[in-house]
Amino acid sequence: MHFMDFTRFDAEYGAVLNRGMSMQRADFAVEVERLHGLADQVEPAASQEKAHGLVAKLDKVLANRPEPVSEAVTAAVRAHRRARNAQGGLQERITSIRAGIAEIGAIADTAPPKEQSGIRQLTESLSMLAESLEISASSADE
Repeated sequence: MHFMDFTRFDAEYGAVLNRGMSMQRADFAVEVERLHGLADQVEPAASQEKAHGLVAKLDKVLANRPEPVSEAVTAAVRAHRRARNAQGGLQERITSIRAGIAEIGAIADTAPPKEQSGIRQLTESLSMLAESLEISASSADE
């Protein structure tokens, strides 16, 4: 095993810290794991504890960084926004909203299993909006 002095470790830590927030979450996780390995190599023992303390702070930062948004979620949110902001008369808006609900359902069907439920939840507010517009449309017909 190679030994490392704290000054060299601190330089590596600083470099990761400086570019960490602009890195993708997965890349940042790899760098934090690499720093764990380097911290194990720091001598003397008191400096090693200090190094591990610094890396533990990055572990907390990593734990609080959200997972990147997937393509499926992004597409579903776009479909939701289009449907919610549909223009035109009542029937045109209802048709656009119902089409958005169908599109979101199709996106959910092809999304990773862990995202399907969250994507489908986007249809709830659209369904309520469509129902509200349908009530308004039927009241207008009377």
